[in-house]
Amino acid sequence: MRLSRLQEALIQMPEEARQAIQWRFMDNLSSQEIATRLNKSDGAVRVLLSRTLTKLERLLNDVRPST
Repeated sequence: MRLSRLQEALIQMPEEARQAIQWRFMDNLSSQEIATRLNKSDGAVRVLLSRTLTKLERLLNDVRPST
């Protein structure tokens, strides 16, 4: 249930944000490694990750299990 909620929330994210989240938390890449792949600065990737996590948190908190 939790995984499906997360997948639904991730689908709503832009492709670049989804990819950055995957690389960071599933592939354990550093923000610098992600920055290289996205052709961005390390700081820009850190901001992207932070904003994406905030959006995901909001989406997950807004989704209520059906009864």
